[in-house]
Amino acid sequence: MKLKTFWWSLCCVMFLGFLVTVGLSAKVMSASPEEPIRGGYLTIARTTNLGEGWDPVKGRGYAHLQPVLLALKRADFYRGAAGSKELNFYYPFISPHGMNTRGLAKKWEMTGPATVRYFLNEGIKWHNKAPMNGRPVTAHDLVWGYERLMKFKASGLPTMTAKPISMKAIDDFTFEWTLAQPDMRTAFTIDDWYRITPREVIEKYGNMDDWRNLVGNGPFMLKNYMAGKKIEYVRNPDYWETDLEGRKVPFLDGFTTMIITDDSTRWAALRTGKIDIVHAVPWRDAVQIVKSSPQIKNTGSIPWNPVVVQFNVQDKIYSDLRVRRAMMLAIDHMAIVKDMHDGNSAIIPSAFFAPGHPAFMKLEAYPESVREIYGFNPEKAKKLLAEAGFPKGFKGELNTQQIYADYASILVSYWQDIGLDIKINVMESGAYVSKLYGLKLPLLLRGGGLSGPRNSSWQWTKGAPWNFSDIRDDQKLFDLFAVATTEKDPGEFGNEWQAAVKYLVSQVYEHQIPGPNRYHFWQPWVRNFSGEISLGRTDYSGYASYIWVDKTRKK
Repeated sequence: MKLKTFWWSLCCVMFLGFLVTVGLSAKVMSASPEEPIRGGYLTIARTTNLGEGWDPVKGRGYAHLQPVLLALKRADFYRGAAGSKELNFYYPFISPHGMNTRGLAKKWEMTGPATVRYFLNEGIKWHNKAPMNGRPVTAHDLVWGYERLMKFKASGLPTMTAKPISMKAIDDFTFEWTLAQPDMRTAFTIDDWYRITPREVIEKYGNMDDWRNLVGNGPFMLKNYMAGKKIEYVRNPDYWETDLEGRKVPFLDGFTTMIITDDSTRWAALRTGKIDIVHAVPWRDAVQIVKSSPQIKNTGSIPWNPVVVQFNVQDKIYSDLRVRRAMMLAIDHMAIVKDMHDGNSAIIPSAFFAPGHPAFMKLEAYPESVREIYGFNPEKAKKLLAEAGFPKGFKGELNTQQIYADYASILVSYWQDIGLDIKINVMESGAYVSKLYGLKLPLLLRGGGLSGPRNSSWQWTKGAPWNFSDIRDDQKLFDLFAVATTEKDPGEFGNEWQAAVKYLVSQVYEHQIPGPNRYHFWQPWVRNFSGEISLGRTDYSGYASYIWVDKTRKK
C-alpha cells in the first residue's frame, strides 16, 4: 500500500483497471501458415543506429551490420513461432547450440579441450559487387578475417584471456580454431558477435570504414546510410538460404531502419502506418497504442530488462552478505510489480536466461536463500543488520542516472524503514560511466539486460572493468564458471550455467528489481512475423529474411 501511495503521488498517471477497460491480451499473435508474397519494403523504427562503424575491426556493435554480414552462428528462425515454436526470439540472446544453423556455420564440434571445428554452410557467396563479384565464402576467408580482427586491439578480440591462438582451414568449408585455454564462453561470444571482412576489399581500400565500400555475405546489401537518420537495405538476389518449403529468401525487396529518438514521434509513426515494426514499447505507452489502434498486432505484455542494485564488495559495509540480504529483504518486490506497474512486470532473479529460453528459471526453481530475499521481511532485515554490527543502521549513497531516479526514490524509502540513511546521487552520464568502470561506486542502481549466460558472465570475470562488484576472492563462483565455460556437448545447454547462476544470485552481489514490461508491435500487413527482435546476441533484424508484406492490406 505504501508503494502504491508513493507511486501515485510521484507520477499521477496511473489508471486502475485500465488494462481491463482497453482489453489488452497477453496472448502472442503468431503467424499462420500461408503462401509467401515476394516484393515490397518495410520500415523498422529504432532509437539508435544499434552500432557504430562499418569495418568490423572497429565496430562498437554489429546490429547494423547484421543484415549485410553473417556471423558464424545464427539461430534458425523456424525454431520460433513460424515453425517448431521452441523459442520466441523476443530477446537478444544466443540460442541453444543445436538451433544455430543459419549463420556461416551449420554445425560445430569440439576436437580438443580448447579446439572448436565449424562446418560451413555451402553456397554462401560474397555480394556480387566489386571487388568480390559474388565469389564463394570459404574457410580461408574466416582464417584471414579473424586473423585481421586479432591485429586490432579496438576489436576486443586480442584482449580476451582465452583468445584464439591458432586458426586453420581444414578444407574449403571446414574451419577450426584453438583457444589459449578451454573457455567456450569465449568461443561462443566470438562466433556470435564478430563479423569478418572480405580480403579483396581490404587490399583495395585499406579498410571498410566507408559504407559505400562495404561488401557482405548476408541476406541484404547496404543501399544508403544517413547518419542518425536511416539505413536502407536491399535484397541480396544471390543469397543461399531457403525457407522450410525450399523457397529462396529473403521475400522482401528491402527494408529501412529509421532512427527516431523521440518516443511520441515513434508511436505516432506506428499509428499512422509510416512505421511497420516497433520493438520494446514500454507498457504505459503500449496500452495507449492498443486503445487507439487496436488493428496493430502486438505480443502482449512481456517481461523486459530489470533494474539492478549493485554492491561493490570491496566496500567495508557491503562486503557483508548479511547487509546485502537485509537491504533486499526490506523491498516489497510484489508491490513494485502490482502497484508501480499494474502487474506489467515480473520477478526475474537473473539476467543469464531470458523468459522463453529453455534454460530460464522461475523464482521457484531457485534455492530458499534466493526465494527469501524476493519476499518482504523488514523485521528480519533489521535483525541481519544488527548481526552485521549496524543495529542503528548506517549512512550511504545510491549512485544512479536520471532515468532510474524514480526507482531510486522507492528503494531509499524502503531502506529508511529499516534504519538506513541512503541519499540519492543522480550523476551526469560521463561521470557515472567513468566511476562505474573505475569500480568507484560502492552502491549503484543501473539498467539490466536479458542477454544470455555468455554475455552476462563476462561481468563476473576477475579483474575485469565490468566486474562492477569487484569480486576478487569468491573462488566457488570462479570454479562454477570454469565448469560452465568448458561445456562440450552441442546438444546440451544450461545445467552447469544454472548451477553457477543459483549460487551467484544467492550472494547478492547484484539484485534484479522488477522492471517495466514491454510490447513489440507490427502492422497487420506484416506476415509470418510474431514480434521477433533478434536471432542472436547481435542479430537484430535477422527476421527480415523470412517475413513478407501483404500488399493488399498495406496502406
